[in-house]
Amino acid sequence: MSIVVDGWELTRKWGGDEWRRYPAPTLGTEGPTTRPASVRERVKVVSANRARVREALRAEWQTVAEIAATLGMTAQGVRRHIRDAMTDGVADGVMVASAGGGRRPALQVRRRRGEGAA
Repeated sequence: MSIVVDGWELTRKWGGDEWRRYPAPTLGTEGPTTRPASVRERVKVVSANRARVREALRAEWQTVAEIAATLGMTAQGVRRHIRDAMTDGVADGVMVASAGGGRRPALQVRRRRGEGAA
């Protein structure tokens, strides 16, 4: 059984020794989500980020962390697009010792020179 009080739909439930009124449960979120709702919108975001990463590639070597800081993206997101660029023959990458020491090696990338560059 439900009643409406001050715009809230309240549901009566037995709480062991008395009836209690609780707001009706809602499903999902009330506001906009941070993730695009449809697959088509997610593809647009991925394509836009891929283009941004490829535009950020330069002829000189730079680390993934530097590219991520420049673009305001996460390093993991940049690595994904760099991996695709390396597969497509647009970029060259090499692992180097990180400046902080003790961490995993840093990936340095640059735009590929020569015939294979797109």
